[in-house]
Amino acid sequence: MTEIDNLVSIILPSYNLEKYIAETIESVLFQTYTDWELLITDDCSTDNTVDIIKSYCEKDNRIKLFCQEKNRGAGAARNNSIMEARGRYIAFLDGDDWWYPEKLQMQMDFIRKYNYEFIFTAFEYADEKLNVTGVSYKPRRISHNQLKIGCNIGTPGVIYDTKRIGKLYMPNIRKRQDWAMWLQISRYSKYAYSINKPLWKYRILPNSLSSNKFNLIQYNIKIYREYLKYSKFKSYVIFYFLFLPNHVMKIFKNKLDSWRYRRCS
Repeated sequence: MTEIDNLVSIILPSYNLEKYIAETIESVLFQTYTDWELLITDDCSTDNTVDIIKSYCEKDNRIKLFCQEKNRGAGAARNNSIMEARGRYIAFLDGDDWWYPEKLQMQMDFIRKYNYEFIFTAFEYADEKLNVTGVSYKPRRISHNQLKIGCNIGTPGVIYDTKRIGKLYMPNIRKRQDWAMWLQISRYSKYAYSINKPLWKYRILPNSLSSNKFNLIQYNIKIYREYLKYSKFKSYVIFYFLFLPNHVMKIFKNKLDSWRYRRCS
């Protein structure tokens, strides 16, 4: 497919999100930047998620639904939507998160003004009802080498330019597939650049895949071994002596920033 220069293809995986998917879709519908398509691939939901999505597809033809035949994880669902994307720009959104109305417009202005290929934004932490509980500010830019020792990029804040980088896909693993993809993209772009303003909300849900950091250790090592092709020894050294200290510092900074943010709100 030939990409359409001004079109942003928004990639959204869904799985059993009947409580949140409507709010997420509504946040796209309220974007001030209107040249978008929303490509939702459902990963075999067993609740009413698909019916809710279908109701929005009937209201707005920019929203398209695809259903996987078997449950394959969020990475595979995203890849299916990426394959169907017609836009020059690929953006990501998760089915339980939420965008501020000016999010896409600010990012498109930013990417065009500076001719960037790969961008992301700061975000707010929120509870199940989208009440703000904290913030995650970002550095001005993150290099490919910096990404190797920690992922400081939230998926629903990312946009990348397929015309300059190519259409890239996430590896077929259950967790950390977004980090692996940012490592792929940054090989081409060298840097990811940020808008250090919270433009979306990351909804913290109990028992979510990303909430249990301890269980992600094996997937971090998997990224080093399989996607960066490091030896087992090098992978564990980088993880324990670079990734973990960096991760602890990031947590501490986020907690301090969040305390200040709530105090000033």
